[in-house]
Amino acid sequence: MCDIEHPVGLESIDGRDYTTPLEAGMVFTVEPELYVPELDLAIMIEDVILVTQNGHENLSASAPSSVHEVERIMSGG
Repeated sequence: MCDIEHPVGLESIDGRDYTTPLEAGMVFTVEPELYVPELDLAIMIEDVILVTQNGHENLSASAPSSVHEVERIMSGG
């Protein structure tokens, strides 16, 4: 599952009227989510997306998101 979640603004989670179309300059999160009910475990990797005049830009594109990248960083490598 992947959701357009919350806008990014001055509050930790700003509200958004989801009936209003996205416009250039808006920033929001996209959260791919994996939920394992038998373990009561949720894994979410949140990307921060800027809406531009010609599409979008992933502001968190350089953040580690794969298992390999996260394990490498956690081991000090």
